Amino acid sequence: MANEVQRFSGCGLAGRDAELGVLAHLVGELRAGRSALVTVTGPPGAGRSALLTAVVEQARAAGVRTAVARSSPIETELPYSTVAQLAGVLLPPEQLARISWMGAGETCEPKMCGRFLALAREEPLLVAVDDDQWTDPWSRRWWREVAQHSDGSAVLMVRAVRGGFAEVPDRFDGAIPVPVREIHLGPLSAEEVEGMLPERGPREFAVAAAESTAGNPAVLSAALREYRAEGLSPHPRNLARFRQLAAEAEGELAERTVRGLPAEQARLLQAIAVCAGRFDFELVGAIAGMQPGAAAAAGDALAGHGLLEPGAATASAVLAEMDPARREQLHARAAEIGNRAAAVEPDVLAELLVHAPPLHSRWVVDTLVQSAARHRMAGRDERAAVLLRRALREPVADSYRAQLRTVLAASQVVHDPAAGDGGLRQVLADAPETADPAVLVRAADLLLARGDAELAWRELSRVCGRISEPALQALALLAADGCGPEPASAAPEVPALPEEPGDAAQAGVLAWRLACAGRHPDLVRTLARAALADRRSPLTPRIAAARALACRADLAEAAAGLTDVLSDARREGCLAAAANALVQRAIVATADERWTDAQADLAAAAEELPLHARHPMSQPHQVAAEITLALRRGNFDAAERAAAVELPLGAERGMAFSYLLHARGELRLAAGDAATALGYFQECGRIMRAKSRLNPAVLPWRRSAAAAQGVLGRTGAAAALGVEEREIAENWTVPGLLPHEHAPAATTSGPSRVPETATPTALTTAERRTAALAVRGLSNGDIAAELGVTVRAVELRLTKVYRKLGVQRRAQLPAELDGRS
Repeated sequence: MANEVQRFSGCGLAGRDAELGVLAHLVGELRAGRSALVTVTGPPGAGRSALLTAVVEQARAAGVRTAVARSSPIETELPYSTVAQLAGVLLPPEQLARISWMGAGETCEPKMCGRFLALAREEPLLVAVDDDQWTDPWSRRWWREVAQHSDGSAVLMVRAVRGGFAEVPDRFDGAIPVPVREIHLGPLSAEEVEGMLPERGPREFAVAAAESTAGNPAVLSAALREYRAEGLSPHPRNLARFRQLAAEAEGELAERTVRGLPAEQARLLQAIAVCAGRFDFELVGAIAGMQPGAAAAAGDALAGHGLLEPGAATASAVLAEMDPARREQLHARAAEIGNRAAAVEPDVLAELLVHAPPLHSRWVVDTLVQSAARHRMAGRDERAAVLLRRALREPVADSYRAQLRTVLAASQVVHDPAAGDGGLRQVLADAPETADPAVLVRAADLLLARGDAELAWRELSRVCGRISEPALQALALLAADGCGPEPASAAPEVPALPEEPGDAAQAGVLAWRLACAGRHPDLVRTLARAALADRRSPLTPRIAAARALACRADLAEAAAGLTDVLSDARREGCLAAAANALVQRAIVATADERWTDAQADLAAAAEELPLHARHPMSQPHQVAAEITLALRRGNFDAAERAAAVELPLGAERGMAFSYLLHARGELRLAAGDAATALGYFQECGRIMRAKSRLNPAVLPWRRSAAAAQGVLGRTGAAAALGVEEREIAENWTVPGLLPHEHAPAATTSGPSRVPETATPTALTTAERRTAALAVRGLSNGDIAAELGVTVRAVELRLTKVYRKLGVQRRAQLPAELDGRS
């Protein structure tokens, strides 16, 4: 592409018919003995050289004698360097030698002018100079001398100048006795771009191509060449790729242009590129270290090159060409001047500071942190992380550094979660005894929310050994609960929770632990309510408290607590905790047969924090919830799709994996594969027993395993599991929890589905609990109050119970539904 940009020929003349017509007319006039002077202007890539080449070739084809020179910035101070190129074509060697040794203090304009004009009187002559902006002053005087005496000869003088009319050197006036023409090459229109396309396509593509290349023929030509090489057609669906190619071509053209700029113009352009259009020109000049007059002159010259307002690709090319240290210092100078002037938006200053070296100033940290907070509020966490990493390069107090690392980790949870976990680990590992407990609790809560229970347990157990903080102790024990039965490494012991905790986090974790053990259901409710009431406490223990309430069948209360957690997690920017709250709320909604709500929460959880951004140990929970919901809704295909999700290595290390095992077992049982299902249930039970999660309200794996054993004809094993579950459930005293028979859940469906039976085991857990209370004689209102649901929900459940059991009214409900009988 670089060669194409530099060579720029062929389609470089597209859209230049009018200009070619003017030059063709002047060549005709030249052949008739009439002279003229033409100046062609335009920005880099506009086609000046191509137009000059075209007129020279046209003149040669017409039999006109021609001479062409190209001026260069390295020869600007070399006397007669441009004239020497022309003389080398037109004059005999002895006169060329005379020019080569002539010094800057001598002049030969009249003699040289006379010789060239003599040639023009003998036959028509076309003299062309490309890049005339670099022509040395001696050659420029010679050019004017020839122009002033050209009326008696047949000479067409054509020069190409980079820039606009205002930047043309030697704007010839009335002293020139021959016609003077100026041709400016502007951007191509959408119609002209359309004519350059390799094939006809939608006009939308031509319009977008003209916009993305700014109508620059060189950029367009280079982009189209690569575009065609990739076999792409001019269709709107390919515009993204074309824009990328156009940006690359623009950058390459800019690199070539910038290399030839004088020093002051280059300095100003660098400052312009750094400021990116967000500073007044007066401040840009100050950033470049230039006096106002010099900056204005350099700005006028850059405008002629089309570089006063460079595009993103050009600005990137300018910055890439700079020395790295110079680039950093220029960004720092821009930020400092912008801060002192108080005329630049703080977010602009923050972006400049990202590319600046440490400035050892508090305003720098404040600017970066505040800008990061605004980016986070707008959902731009990745950009916020960049700003926070830059803030951490400044010298700050250790306590504040820990706080910044915690905020950074929260910002990294989607795009760089492993780095975020590493930062949180460092906060905990480096914490001195005098560390702010609030910062440590926040760091631990974030780490545990994303799911790496093993890392959280290791670090928190060590922190608890040197810092006494109730919430840290609770989080450490909750992390230990989240690890599988065979953790990767050992950790120091953490003291047990007090029987009457005064801290909300401790209350939430204790409620969950008691619920898992199936002990003290009334105390579980009291503790969980206390944990959820304190919305200043960490998020993960509150989620645990809501799960404990759900085990108590307080579904409405659990859902309300999770809704509060979700709101607080979003406000605090903890996406992992928000996703966890949504998954748990979906599980509660599934138990409450609110299928639509459950589906909406699972979808929201995946959007809040994609599955791949969660730690492998936490991913199985959402997958299990999706399988279970699909089965409860009778959507076997959806359950199979959810179960087919491939989880990363390490997913099996956390307790969430036991829920996935149980869900997979239910799916296989619904498919008629009882043997495979039993294997899943037994492994699930092994893990649950090893972690003392005995309560069937947490996960009814025994009931499911008994159903599989029953299908396989192993009635003795099924009965033994039923007895074991009944003994544990009797201590929990939640209505409708006790099993009576062992058959597959009637809510699952799919190929080879086991038929639904008109027995109490055909009911869901929620239906059994509701029916049990109805058998005891409670009114619908009392049942609603006991279960924490609406009266309407009670009515709907009882209707389903009647239909499934084939009865008409309460009096016909079998007494065995009362779990106390």
